[in-house]
Amino acid sequence: MRVPLQIVTAEAADVSEERGEDDDLSGSLLDLDIRASLDILLVDDNPTNLLVGGGLLRAAGHRVTEAENGREALEVVQGRKFDLILMDISMPQIDGVQATRIIRGTAGPNRNTPIVAVTAHAMPAERRRLLQAGMQACMIKPFRVSDLEELFRKAKRDSRAAMKSEAADEEHEENGDIDWSVVKSLEETLSPDLLTSTLIKICAEIEREVALISDLTKSSPREIAERAHKLAGTTALAGAARLTAGLRLVETAQGMRTRKNFRRH
Repeated sequence: MRVPLQIVTAEAADVSEERGEDDDLSGSLLDLDIRASLDILLVDDNPTNLLVGGGLLRAAGHRVTEAENGREALEVVQGRKFDLILMDISMPQIDGVQATRIIRGTAGPNRNTPIVAVTAHAMPAERRRLLQAGMQACMIKPFRVSDLEELFRKAKRDSRAAMKSEAADEEHEENGDIDWSVVKSLEETLSPDLLTSTLIKICAEIEREVALISDLTKSSPREIAERAHKLAGTTALAGAARLTAGLRLVETAQGMRTRKNFRRH
């Protein structure tokens, strides 16, 4: 069992006409070797995700710079060139899509740097939106270095292939309470002390956010959907498969309520 990895190219999303020939970013990803030591910018507004994600990448030999939000990422990319940017999507002020569009539209050192979306949950229409913004691929949290390796292998097999989305839920064993492969990956990567402190932080965040999400009378559907989306990224990181699946259902349901309310007005 592996963590599901969604990869959609510009061709698969039918957005090739929106990019000129000079704006095609496929070559930059093909030129990278994930086995080498890469300069990676990791962008996420969740400190726990930065802690674990950065630890996984450093353990694999990569050099990692962390940015806590889209605004900070935009400041960092103006000062130096990166080999790869891993971009969270749901962030306050400037989200991952906005940050990507600004990077692609600015004549900076990272205009053609490959950007991979890292998100808790992305439906096919959402993945197409990410590609249209200038990203090259989408990975579902929690990601592992093996997911990046798989991404690179697929890109190298055919840089312009239309890789149709596979049903991630069929491959992801969410019928059990715990995804033990994720837990094992954390145990193999983090020191015992760091693993313990990380799990304590995750449990505290889960307890706090679940209490807020459960009190539907004090939150709007949009706020509930946003909280569920963000928390799903954390619970997936900890291998809490059943809780993650439940949060994604909450996110979908509350998102539908938000759209219905919008149409009424």
